[in-house]
Amino acid sequence: METILIAELDKEFYAQQKESGWENATTLARLTWNLRNQKGSLYATPEEMTSFKDSKRRLAILIADLFYESEQHQKALSIYQRLENRELGTLSKNELAYVIFGIFNCFCWNKNIDEIVYIESRFKLFAETPSKSRIIFAYANRLASSPNFDRIFKSIKVFQYIAEKDDTLENQAFALFMIGILYSQCADNAKAVIHYRNCLNNKICEPYHDEMKNFIKQHYF
Repeated sequence: METILIAELDKEFYAQQKESGWENATTLARLTWNLRNQKGSLYATPEEMTSFKDSKRRLAILIADLFYESEQHQKALSIYQRLENRELGTLSKNELAYVIFGIFNCFCWNKNIDEIVYIESRFKLFAETPSKSRIIFAYANRLASSPNFDRIFKSIKVFQYIAEKDDTLENQAFALFMIGILYSQCADNAKAVIHYRNCLNNKICEPYHDEMKNFIKQHYF
């Protein structure tokens, strides 16, 4: 069960472990990998971590991230929320953006809280910050996993934005792949086929070309 959760949380990490022949990745292994590869940061990226200049807030983020990575989401949430509430001082825009991202991720594990409402009410607060790309990407995926058709349609628009604006080629490729999947979920296989045909001419989408070709074969008549 733990391996499945880790795979969902960090596909890149899990893919590396699987490629090396070690599929039973543990939480401890994940934390060790992050510390070695992210210059001492945990869930925050090194760039996000540099925003936390104040020693108390920096330590609070490390502890909150430690709780989050060890799947103690409620404990992580309590610290992120204390930071958002300025209990440890006024946060810079970049600090607040990461804290918002942390709270959003914790809310995703609580079925009684609508994390979409939370993040949509804070869009202006994380614009032009190091956390923006991660937040938008996570937001798109949460919308896509919703049983609500309106949110699925909205996720298509967000993935289109990622495909056009995100700086990461991997995110662009995944976004383009997801757009076809979401068209299909919305009962528009014809539109998905057209979209994937266009993607086959896009080198960015090469990691997903085989899956796209299979979809086209299955749904084109």
